[in-house]
Amino acid sequence: MIPKKLSPNKWEKLKKNNSALNSGLRLLSRRPYSEKEVSEHLARHWPKSDVAAAITKLKDLKFIDDAAFAAWYQESRLRARPMSAKLLAFELKRKGLEIRNLKLEISEPELARQALSKKKNLSWKQAARFLASRGFSWDVIEQILKKRYNDDHVNY
Repeated sequence: MIPKKLSPNKWEKLKKNNSALNSGLRLLSRRPYSEKEVSEHLARHWPKSDVAAAITKLKDLKFIDDAAFAAWYQESRLRARPMSAKLLAFELKRKGLEIRNLKLEISEPELARQALSKKKNLSWKQAARFLASRGFSWDVIEQILKKRYNDDHVNY
């Protein structure tokens, strides 16, 4: 199929609508993003001055809100893949959010229990490795595994 040629007026409208701000709005229409993620995305396609102006406008319009993004991300990640607060804070830091003391609504042992509940037929050692890979401390891992395996004596 041969594409139609655009008239000069339609071409100008297309160029005008294709701005860094509109790119940011299209990106944010899918899901929330942090300011760092949006600026990195826009920087690949637009000059720095356009990116800065678009970020400022998006923040003014409340489309970029790092605190709301952090809350959304925390809720989403813990529902889909329970992990420790330390690992969640690390992921948020990679997204450009500096969270000093991350407060979770659910305790670490409860998160570990949720993470392990989806795994069946794991040996003690496999379960310990799995929980360690999710960032849980050894104290939490030991507490959960003692309850799961009804074992007061831990075999390494």
